[in-house]
Amino acid sequence: MAGDANAACVVAAISGMINDDDTMYKYAKLSVELSGGHNDGALDILGSCYKGGFGCEKDEKRAFELLLEASELGNDEAQWKLGVYYMSYGVVEKDLDEAIFWLSKSAEADNDMGRHYLEGAKLARDLGVDVDILPHESDA
Repeated sequence: MAGDANAACVVAAISGMINDDDTMYKYAKLSVELSGGHNDGALDILGSCYKGGFGCEKDEKRAFELLLEASELGNDEAQWKLGVYYMSYGVVEKDLDEAIFWLSKSAEADNDMGRHYLEGAKLARDLGVDVDILPHESDA
């Protein structure tokens, strides 16, 4: 089953690269199911699907939950995305310390986005600046 879950995750990732949202969502969801929720890559992809409404109805709360699961399993991509959630108002209470925690984990894994956002989060905390980096429906 692990091989099937990994294969489904690869199909999801490739589908995302070619902008086939429906296939990306379908195979990320399948991979999560086949792995019993333990494929961190599929959880990250599925979270991104829900965040952007790619192949599914947009659901920020579900996106956050999936990214948290992937982050707890050590996925550095999900960790920086989770950090961004904690830097913004919306799904969860804004918490720069929590953002820095997850962004640090991502940066420690040599993730460029993690390092980028980590510097911003630290600067915002140190300067006492109120940041909100995610766009909101009312901003559109």
